[in-house]
Order: sequence, then structure tokens, then C-alpha cells
Amino acid sequence: MKHLRKFLAALLALAVVLSLSAFAFAAIPTPIFKDTYDPNTLANLRLVKYATKEGFNVSINDYAGVGSEEIETSNEVHAIAGVTFTYYKMADVVVEDSGAVYYTIPTSATELMGKVGIAASDAAKNEGGKYYFTYVMLNEKLAALNSDATKKTALEEYIKTNGTAMTATDASGVAVKEGLAHGMYLIAETGLPTDPEIITETFAPFYVPLPLQNKDGWQYYVTVYPKNKMELEGPDLEKTVSSKAGGVYGDTTTSALGATVYYNIASKLPEVGTESTYLDKYVYVDTIKSGLVHDGNAVTVMIGDTVWAAANYNVTYNETKTVMTITVTTAGLADINANYRNGETMTISYSCKVTEDAILGDEGNENEVVLTWSREGETDYEERDCCHVYTYGIEVTKTFADGTKEFGDVRFTLERLNNGDYIYINYDPAAGKVVGWSEAIYYTPDENGKITFRGLLPGTYRITETATRDGYGKLSNSIEIVITSEESTTMCENNSCKVRVGSATVGGGAVTMLEDGGSVNAVVPLNVVNSPVGLPPTGAEGTWLLSIVGILAMAAAAFVIILVCRKKKATDAN
Repeated sequence: MKHLRKFLAALLALAVVLSLSAFAFAAIPTPIFKDTYDPNTLANLRLVKYATKEGFNVSINDYAGVGSEEIETSNEVHAIAGVTFTYYKMADVVVEDSGAVYYTIPTSATELMGKVGIAASDAAKNEGGKYYFTYVMLNEKLAALNSDATKKTALEEYIKTNGTAMTATDASGVAVKEGLAHGMYLIAETGLPTDPEIITETFAPFYVPLPLQNKDGWQYYVTVYPKNKMELEGPDLEKTVSSKAGGVYGDTTTSALGATVYYNIASKLPEVGTESTYLDKYVYVDTIKSGLVHDGNAVTVMIGDTVWAAANYNVTYNETKTVMTITVTTAGLADINANYRNGETMTISYSCKVTEDAILGDEGNENEVVLTWSREGETDYEERDCCHVYTYGIEVTKTFADGTKEFGDVRFTLERLNNGDYIYINYDPAAGKVVGWSEAIYYTPDENGKITFRGLLPGTYRITETATRDGYGKLSNSIEIVITSEESTTMCENNSCKVRVGSATVGGGAVTMLEDGGSVNAVVPLNVVNSPVGLPPTGAEGTWLLSIVGILAMAAAAFVIILVCRKKKATDAN
């Protein structure tokens, strides 16, 4: 008995499924055609309501007024329930013996003619107190009227006031009215559902002739697929950067080598409504083009002010950590589609390190994000934005007046002005970056007389020579260097963010900054030349020169004494 019950239950379930399938198939009515016009067969009107984000203004002739299983199956997810249509019979149909078809309006119906944008001069003829119009002419005039929003709205109100409202569309988007008298009908969308809210504009009023004449004859069951334009906004994308977590974010920032910079990616999510507009892809690919590396610290994703659950997205990196991919998971897409229909903002926060490979100067170190997204069944769309991090350098070139390259005893210090006081910079030449702040650190030029400090922030610096080679005078005063970096109005190559321009002064005077790897305004040049001090070098030439100088000095003194004595004698004689 138990097995029999299970069998009967299964059989009943199968019958239900089959009956539902049959019902779905039978929902599209069998076309009713007649070879010739039959004034005694009433007409039926079937409207099937869909929505797509692009909008779709279909002429009923596109489908010859015949219901299509293919159209209705493929557009099932586009169906909108709760839409109210109102019909208004504005003209009678006249089929002449010649086969000509006209739609007639009483000559007294001047208000109606004004509402639909036709005039007496548009009529094909005027007989028996009626104007005769062709279907083609009526459609042309209505299309012109619908292009004027004010006139379109006025016509909708006229139809709503004078016409008859149909039962609202069901879950399949279908509304049917059977048993209609023959004539030309004006159809207007007079009621929209509150959900989805993004359908903000009614479908334009349109004509339906009942019955409809087509190549197969006269059709008495007419199906029309009016589709609304959905005012859906796509996402936007903005990437900003700051040298401090929670600091001031913008298109650009400046940084020292080895420091951390902080990024925000903000994207206003696309609007979604019916299932046909749901998102099925949302992927960020963040690529570092130079001088930075994703530091691997936690990535935070928020929607609005709420931290998004980690299950809603995946974060992956390439081997060099120069590419980070953030993929919204199936769970995340479902969450967006179900809960975020009003353009909520998704914000992604993460950080990067500035590496020793950083480009100095105006080229900057670019970090670009590309957002790839799509709706169900659509092709991919892309949004992109970028940021730049800038850093600079100072190159000290030491020379001696005699051209020798004995720099072993030369010492320099580098300081930076910080909150009104100079602090010593601890620069590690091996690492090629500033590694901290400390007591005085002394730097010696290389075999070419150069000291290069790479990856410096803009600011005021002070170079001091504390020791030099014996017999040469060191700099008597420190030299002040000021590095400036200002954001310009110029956009980067892909026009997604502004760029910076560097400049510098040395000792208060403007200097031309050096290039570095093709990047201009990258390094501040400082040339320090030491000259000999004290006695000339010892040796034969030096001693000889000293003797000559002494003899000349004694001769000059004797000459002066003789002149004074002669002057005194002349005075006494007088």
C-alpha cells in the first residue's frame, strides 16, 4: 500500500507538471486568420509587457501581431506584472470594394484630432461628415507627437480619461481584452508598478488596428509586445591615493622609497531591477606599472558604511604582487542584486609599498584599476581609473680644483626641515632609500665624487659639508635645497587622473632638475667645488715662489721710504 501511494503521488506530480507545461504553451493563442475582411467576427487584443534596459519600441508589424513562443520564452525574465493599459477606440474601419482600408473620424472630433496630432488636411478624403485616414499616415503623425513630452503626456491623460482600463498584467506580463469592436485603437500605459522603481517613463501611446491586416489576410487575435525603457545607471569608478591612512586622498600623492601609500577604490554600483538587469560579473583588476608592490595586507571592502562579508569577494595576487584581482563571488552578486538597487557605493581599501624601482620625477609611478562588469546575458563593460605616486632625489657632485679624485676624507650630512626643526636623514646607499631619522649620519662621495639620495619627499633639505681633503677649504655654510611638487591641470595619458610637476631651488635660486631614466624634473643637482687654502704646496717651486714674493715686498717697502724722505726734505727747505 505504501509503495502504491508513492506511485500515485509521483503520477499526480507528473500530471501537474505536464498540465502546467501545457498551460504555458497554450498561453499563446492560436492566430485567427480570415482571407477577407469579416465585419461580424469580433477582435481580441493581447498585450505582453516586458522591460529591457536599452528600451524597445516595437511596431506591431514587426511581429505581424502574432504571438511568438520564441519571444516569450526568451524574454520571460523581462516580464513585468502590475502594468495597466487603457484602450480607446478613436476611429472606425472602412474596407472598400477596391481593397483600400481607411479609418474614419467624424469631422466634428476636432479635440481628438488635436490630441493625436492630425489635421483635416491629412485626411485622404472627406465623405459623409467623416475624415478618412490611412494607417501609415496616422502612425507617422503619432510618432512625431510622441517626440514632444508635453503632447505625449496630454494624450496619455486623454486616453486615460476617455478610454477603458484593462486588467493589470499578470506575472507573465500579459493583459488580454477579448470581444472588441472593429476600429483603430489608441493604447496608453496608464499605470506602472512601484517595483522596479527604475522604470520611470511610460511607454509611448501607440495604435493597434483591430482586426489587423497583414500578408496572410485579416488577423482577429492581435498580440503586441510593448517594452519600457528602463533608466538604469551603470557603475562609476574612482581611484584615489594618500600618503597616510585616512588622510587626504586624491589623484596623486608623494612618498619616500620604502614608505606605505594607501588606496581607495570607490564604485557606485549599477542599478538593478528585474532579473534581466541582475549583475553576473563584477571584477576589479588593480595593476601596478612601476615602483610599487601590493604589500599583501588585508583588503577591506565596504558597501555604504557596512563592512562587506569576506564570503562576498575573493582577493588574489600574481607572483610579483604587482597585480591584485578582486572578484565578487556568486554570493556577493546575489547580495547586490537582492539588496542594493539604488546605486550604493562599494569602497575597497588597501595599501602598497614604494620600492627601490620607483621612478623619480614627473613620470610618476602609476597604479591603474580596471572594473569589468556585466548584466546577465550581456557583453562585458569596462571602467578604469588610475593614480600616481611621485618621489624625487638629490645628487651631490664633489670636485677639487686640481681635478684629483681623492674623496676618502670628504663628509656630508643631509637634513630635512620637519615641524620647524632640521632632523638628520639616515639614508642607506645599499638599499637606495631613507631608512630612518637619527643622529648625524656622514656620507662620502663615490669614486666619481657623487652622492645620490633617491626617493625623497618634497620639502626643505640642508646639505652640510663637515670635512674635506687636507689643504682644501670645505663649504663654510650649509646649502638649502627646496623640492616642490604641485598637481597640475594636465591629465595623464589615459585621461583618468591629473599629474604632478616637480621643481627645485638651491640656495634660493631656481635650478633645472635632472632627468632620471627619461623622467624629467627628477633629481636636484648640487655641485660642490673645493679650492686650496694656506701656503702653496711645498717643494722647489713653492720655495722659489716664496722667495720672489719676499724680495718684491722688501723692494716695495724701500721705495715707499725713499719717497717719504724726499717729501720731508722738500718741506723743510721751504
